[in-house]
Amino acid sequence: MKKLAIAIIVAALGWSAYWVVQARLTRSALDTALSDLREAGWEASYGALDVRGFPNRIDVDISELSLADPASGFAWDVPFLQVFRLVYNHSHFIFAFPDRQEIATSTGTWVVESEGLRSSLVLGDAQSLGRLHAEAESVTATGEESRIDLSALRANFDAVEAGLPVYRLSVSARDGREAGREIALRGEVTFDQPPTLAGAPARIEAVEIARMDYVLPEASVALSGDLDVDELGRLSGDVDVEAQDWQVLLEDAVAEGRVPEEWATTARGALGLVASMRGSADTLDVTLRLEDGRIFLGPIPVGTAPRLP
Repeated sequence: MKKLAIAIIVAALGWSAYWVVQARLTRSALDTALSDLREAGWEASYGALDVRGFPNRIDVDISELSLADPASGFAWDVPFLQVFRLVYNHSHFIFAFPDRQEIATSTGTWVVESEGLRSSLVLGDAQSLGRLHAEAESVTATGEESRIDLSALRANFDAVEAGLPVYRLSVSARDGREAGREIALRGEVTFDQPPTLAGAPARIEAVEIARMDYVLPEASVALSGDLDVDELGRLSGDVDVEAQDWQVLLEDAVAEGRVPEEWATTARGALGLVASMRGSADTLDVTLRLEDGRIFLGPIPVGTAPRLP
């Protein structure tokens, strides 16, 4: 009995020492990651960092986390971020996000409010991104001139093959304000290098949209295309668009403020002519070209192309 008690005490002390070492290594790794970002030109800071979870977990609480890339205009500010993992598993992390975040891009600032937003990250070799899953009961993103409401959000981002900078992307969500509206996306994203937790962030070089669907109760639109991304985050390439009952989609865009009313009148006539030339007044089948930060329908510019951070 005495030997058993001694063995238990020794094992407990050994495990405690192991946990302390892992906690210190975790803190050091986070500080190193932020230091690497600073060396890459980023601004990175936090208010406080607390490591808990003894005896089986490593739970990290980071307060007042702020990351910014002055070169691209991207910035992310959160009051806190929680990171969890099992003490013996160094490659699987769970992230819990606050109900409110601020994200800035070169095109404006977004306030993101969410309920139940969490994600799971699995690392591959050399701390490269292997698999990323995110979900939320609801997400509302409010910009300076627009707002996005989503519910039942699910997103997956998986490496196609270990060591290659190509990832499969799938996203699905429902409209958070009106029933019967859904969005789904399948595609691939290619980086200049596999994204990692350390070192300079990887840059997106190409986006393949295998299929993107936006479904309303009375209409739908499907997109597909291959796009290149330059160093400024500008997209270039062709996107095929097939819209069923496109008039409903246009009126919805006007009502939501995504399309100005003065532009909609011209669009109704032009798109109606294009649809009729393709054989159906209610079905729009066109190819849009993205180039130099703009969207073209044939030779005619019809809008500003989105820019990636």
